[in-house]
Amino acid sequence: MPVSLARLQEQLINPLVELNNGISLVIEETEAMTVIDVNSHKMKGRSFSNSQALDVNRAAAKEIQKQIRLRNLSGIILIDFISMKNENKEKQIVSEMRDLVKKDPTKTNVFGMTKLGLLELTRKKENASLPSLLTNPREVNFTDETAVYRLERELLRKREAEALMIAVHPKFMDCKKRLLSEPISSKIPQELFVRQDADICGYQIELEGSLDMIREAVQRRGYHVDNLF
Repeated sequence: MPVSLARLQEQLINPLVELNNGISLVIEETEAMTVIDVNSHKMKGRSFSNSQALDVNRAAAKEIQKQIRLRNLSGIILIDFISMKNENKEKQIVSEMRDLVKKDPTKTNVFGMTKLGLLELTRKKENASLPSLLTNPREVNFTDETAVYRLERELLRKREAEALMIAVHPKFMDCKKRLLSEPISSKIPQELFVRQDADICGYQIELEGSLDMIREAVQRRGYHVDNLF
C-alpha cells in the first residue's frame, strides 16, 4: 500500500526508526552533530555474542545509510553501534560503512571509531535536512555580515564548553576579517579551532566539549585549523 505524504513526513521527523527484525534506531539531530543509537529489542536482556552483535550492526548500517540519504543528514554524524568488544569486527563494520557510503552521490567520509567506540563520519552539507525543513519550514537567509555577528553572539553564549571546533566558508572568513579587527577568540573563554571549508554555507559549529576531545578529533580527521579567529 502506498505511503501517504503526511505519513512519510511523520516518519522523516520521527527520531525512532523501527526495523522489521527487532532492531531500532534513534536519530537525534542537534545543531552541532547528528547522533544515531542502535538498539535491538529482540535481544534485550540477553548477553550478545560478538557474532550476534555484528549481525545486528550490519543490518543497522544498511538502514542508517538509507536514513541519512532520506533525511539529507549532513555535517558530523556519530553512530553508537552495539558494542562488540572485538577490534576485527569493529574494523569490519567500518569497512562495510565505507562501502555503503560509496552509493551516496553526496560526498561522505567515514573516519572510523572514536576513543569512545562511536563510528564517526561526515557528510557534505547540501541544503538543510528534511526533518529541520519540516519542523522549521521558514528558514531565514542572512548576509555574511549578519552571520558573522550572529556567530560572535552565539560563541559568547556557549560558556559551558572548554573548546569549540568551527568550520567556516573562505568568504565568511574574509568577511569576518573586514568587519572585526579584534579576534572573536579574545572575547570568549573557550579555545577555538577554526578550519576553512568551501563545501559549507557560512559557518557551522561542528564540535563543542573538552579541549582533549577537540584536539583528538582534529588530529584524527587531519584538519588544518587556526585558533586565531
